[in-house]
Amino acid sequence: MAKKWNAFTRIYEPYELPDGAVMYSNNLDRLIMCAQCSDVLKYGKSYTSKQIHNNNGLGYCVCEKCYEQEWKEEREYVELRRN
Repeated sequence: MAKKWNAFTRIYEPYELPDGAVMYSNNLDRLIMCAQCSDVLKYGKSYTSKQIHNNNGLGYCVCEKCYEQEWKEEREYVELRRN
């Protein structure tokens, strides 16, 4: 079971992974699904999600675009806290 960290509420919410989403592969050329947007990408081009985790807190693989969005949401939360 996966869960998604909400940067603004600061709690985990249940999350349904797309088929083909992974956390690890020995094959860097393996085609996987981005855990956020379901785009197909090579495992070797993926990033570890800051938001989508398993019950032990390990992140699933996401594409660069989604990884950047996760960072953006975290920075927005930090800015809100400063003001």
